[in-house]
Amino acid sequence: MTRSRGSDAGLLGAWLAACAAGEILGGATAGALGFGFSRMPVPSAEWLDTLLGLVAVLLASVAPPATLAAAQGWVLRRRLPGLSPAAFAAAAAVAVAALFVLSTLLTVTEAGASPPPDPSAPPAAPEGASPPPLDVLLPMLLSAAVLPAVTGAAIAASQARWVLRPRVRRAWPWIAATALAWAVARPLAALGLAFVPPSIPPTGAILVQLGAGAVVGLAIGAITWPAVRRLNPRAEDA
Repeated sequence: MTRSRGSDAGLLGAWLAACAAGEILGGATAGALGFGFSRMPVPSAEWLDTLLGLVAVLLASVAPPATLAAAQGWVLRRRLPGLSPAAFAAAAAVAVAALFVLSTLLTVTEAGASPPPDPSAPPAAPEGASPPPLDVLLPMLLSAAVLPAVTGAAIAASQARWVLRPRVRRAWPWIAATALAWAVARPLAALGLAFVPPSIPPTGAILVQLGAGAVVGLAIGAITWPAVRRLNPRAEDA
């Protein structure tokens, strides 16, 4: 099926807007979930408090990528008729939840095997300290890009397996592009937020978070756009 440049341009605009809106809404949803859980009374049982904390972190971790995926799926329907945004979001949510469970199990295992903290160790840097120098910052950013890349690849692989593969001839470009987009966009957002002064008023902090979400969404949309153009429907769906 052939598409004109005009239709591709219109789809690109919708794609960028959906990615930015999905990131902003996902961040707001995670913030609302965190606020709601923080207002809940603390359970008397320690195990229940721990369980509720894990559930809160799980939901806050799943909400942003699922919201972004729903927004992306809404636009992808124009290229892949019949694609369900809900299924696209569910595939992302399942991947993030699986990674969360795996990382939690690894953290618990490492905590049980690690020695007690050294009381003679120097204290950690206080909050609001100046950003690290460039020779320290660059390796930090490179290491910070690994986990987002793995997360993005897992999300895209789940979407490819359960949603895209029945409808497109090749889904691997979507996996590669999403991994790259997450590896680039997530650390850049964290880098920008690191330079925000801790004394910023609440209104300013909200605006900064909204701006960071928009930048991340636009970056993800721009990096994944070439892969979206390569998601050609199978002959029977074209």
